[in-house]
Amino acid sequence: MKHIFSIIIAAFAAAVVGACSGNTPVADQVRSAEQAVIDGDIIGARDMAERLVADNSIDDMSATGLARLSMVYMQVADEENDNSALVATAADLYRRACRANADSAWAYYDSLSPAKRALVSYLFHIVTATDSAGVMPAEEPVDTVL
Repeated sequence: MKHIFSIIIAAFAAAVVGACSGNTPVADQVRSAEQAVIDGDIIGARDMAERLVADNSIDDMSATGLARLSMVYMQVADEENDNSALVATAADLYRRACRANADSAWAYYDSLSPAKRALVSYLFHIVTATDSAGVMPAEEPVDTVL
């Protein structure tokens, strides 16, 4: 019985360590992308961010992680001329963050510097405009028969 109990404890500990370490690489990758932006390595930041999205790592990210990644995309987009795809990805990440936990997402966005909050405001307006475009009432058909 003592042996079985030890096996159960060891299995539980391994599961907990595995679960915790599974999230760490994603958080580290987001942190690395943020640092690349700070260091002025926009290409490196973009590559790291795109790798996270391509690997579907965002499916397991927290609201704060998604918000942080949306800001990496916005900062990269701010440095590039042809940035519509980057802004669209940032908007998707913003929506995901708010769906995951709006309070956590906004706590992160509110903690940013004024310059970065300007990007958040821009992102908010883009999301609001594109989301409201889908709920506009249909135009009434014009009756051409008199």
